[in-house]
Amino acid sequence: PPVGAGFSVKPTQTVSTVGSPLTATWTAGTGRLPGDCVCLFPVGTDNGQSLACSLTKGHASGTATFEGRDTPGVYEVRYITRSYVNVAVSTPITLY
Repeated sequence: PPVGAGFSVKPTQTVSTVGSPLTATWTAGTGRLPGDCVCLFPVGTDNGQSLACSLTKGHASGTATFEGRDTPGVYEVRYITRSYVNVAVSTPITLY
């Protein structure tokens, strides 16, 4: 299948408080590479501005938990392939 097919990233909650850990589940299908990652970003930033990343280790699905952020704002989680292609983006996560 083409890159992007079968990928998803879903936050466990879309509203949270500053300092609370952020968790997202992800799926990637089969045959993925160990260098893929799921990363946290402020909405509107490019792929070079991740705040934290979790390697997928070639698994077809999993959960990524990121340390709580100190700054209120709107964030998203992206599935980024080993070749730096953004193939899935979560719904926004608002921190108050």
